[in-house]
Amino acid sequence: MNSKYSELAGKQILVTGATGFIGGRLVERLVLECNAQVRAVVRDFARLPRIARFPIEIIRGDVTNFNDIQRAVDSCDIVFDCSYDKSGDVKGTKNVMEAALQANIKRVVHLSSLMVYGITPDGDLDETAPRRALDDIYSESKLESEKLVFDYVKRYSLPVVVLQPTGVYGPYSDGYCINILNKFKKERRILVNGGDGLFNSVYIDDVISAMLLAAITDKAVGEAFLISSEAITWREFYSRFEQMLGICGTVAMSISEAEKYYVKIKKQKRAKQRIIFAKNIARAALPDGIKRSLKRKYRNSDKVESHIIIDNMKSKPIYPEAPWALPFYASKTTVKIDKAKRILEFEPEFSFDYGMQLTRQWASWANLLD
Repeated sequence: MNSKYSELAGKQILVTGATGFIGGRLVERLVLECNAQVRAVVRDFARLPRIARFPIEIIRGDVTNFNDIQRAVDSCDIVFDCSYDKSGDVKGTKNVMEAALQANIKRVVHLSSLMVYGITPDGDLDETAPRRALDDIYSESKLESEKLVFDYVKRYSLPVVVLQPTGVYGPYSDGYCINILNKFKKERRILVNGGDGLFNSVYIDDVISAMLLAAITDKAVGEAFLISSEAITWREFYSRFEQMLGICGTVAMSISEAEKYYVKIKKQKRAKQRIIFAKNIARAALPDGIKRSLKRKYRNSDKVESHIIIDNMKSKPIYPEAPWALPFYASKTTVKIDKAKRILEFEPEFSFDYGMQLTRQWASWANLLD
């Protein structure tokens, strides 16, 4: 047992989102380092293998069902809320907070995100910065969830600590490992402004350490903490995955070039859809005169499709980044964690080099580099 977290020994702890990237690693460390009594609420048993090898209690349930969560929090001391609904629904967060309130839970650690700050300006960023969502479901739902959580803190004095990790990478990460590797195998990625924007990285185990500290630090209740480690360029971040695969998979573009490319790809996709429509029409039982008229109308679309095929034969296609995301990749924000250092006594232990070394070892083991 790690003496640093000895206060968690023997505690009954509920983890929502326990089969996910962060929740799964949290379960491992709660059992192996903290000697805690862990309970996991799981919706899909097909995702259990990673945590099923540990002596934990597993409850089948869904955070969007209040009765399931009410049953799961019963007799617990601490709740780690790591769940996230990909549809953007925050009902699960509300259910967790309400059930924790009714059960008189001693501490709730809610996992938020850097993305509640939206597109951040260049320079230093801390928790005093204004919250504003990006134009995507993840950012909007994280911001809405955070507002809901702090409403429970303000109205009911629910003992919640909110953590806002930056870009969390490491073994089992979908967003910052698996998806990147899989995309590089099929297509190239855009380096906005040559990739000189900053990616505020944090290795998975540093995030888990911050969560464990949040569960035992009384001064942290009612507060939000940014959790980060090193700010590196996107060019450096993507280069590590290129090295893993032995490829050169990036293309430098300015924001305006990336925007034009996005529009071009969208037009090409619409052209392809028109071709499919025209071919289906040609096969339909229509008079010959109407068929000839429709073929003439979509003849130019057929030429565009041929151009696409030729381009794709020359090289892998370039993934078009959504226009709303381009300023995010271009920003040169450095996240400051002074508050977490002062109150949580949090100190990142994993350098980017070491974290990526561990990530590469895992990716090789998981046959992601083939």
